[in-house]
Amino acid sequence: MNPLLTAVSHHYQQHTPQHPVLANIVAAIGQLGAERTIPALRSPVVDDWLETAVSLAQGHEGETIANAMWDVADRFHWVTAYANYAGEPDIDLLRQRQAYTEVAGPPSPYQPHINYHCDDLFFGFLLQAPHTYYPPHVHKAEEFYYVLSGTAVWQRGREWQVRPPGSFIHHGSGVVHAMQTHREPLLALVAWTSDLDSELVIVREP
Repeated sequence: MNPLLTAVSHHYQQHTPQHPVLANIVAAIGQLGAERTIPALRSPVVDDWLETAVSLAQGHEGETIANAMWDVADRFHWVTAYANYAGEPDIDLLRQRQAYTEVAGPPSPYQPHINYHCDDLFFGFLLQAPHTYYPPHVHKAEEFYYVLSGTAVWQRGREWQVRPPGSFIHHGSGVVHAMQTHREPLLALVAWTSDLDSELVIVREP
């Protein structure tokens, strides 16, 4: 998986001047040990949309990461979040149409199977099917997204913006955010740089 780690590290190095905390990710990637043997797991949304999402990354600046990820995608363990919200219709739909894999990070109740154990960072990939709403949610962790493919509408706080491939999106600790895909699937690199045991909380309007 070294080409993937190299591509991800290079990406974060480019953004370190604007976000110095990303230097911690670069350093942590450089210290990762050997890849662990984990049970690979794919979900229906991955079977349906991952290849399309990778193909849509071609010609964009994230294609190197997308291609490196695709080369080792059969070694990932894809999961869905928000099991504690099961029974709520919008979350049940989201769980059918979104998945993520944690490439490096600490094991957690959300994701026990990780390719590289690391207590200092989390990074992985999020895949969201077209025409899917990820409701407003919040966590204590500081979060960075890098859109590899798929133009979607992203909310941060009260503001909604169209974010095309190549967008770099920062969510500070405690910032409410949401995403809405339309015609294309969304594939994004995601990293947490603090509070890696944060709980994911859906935010409902009163």
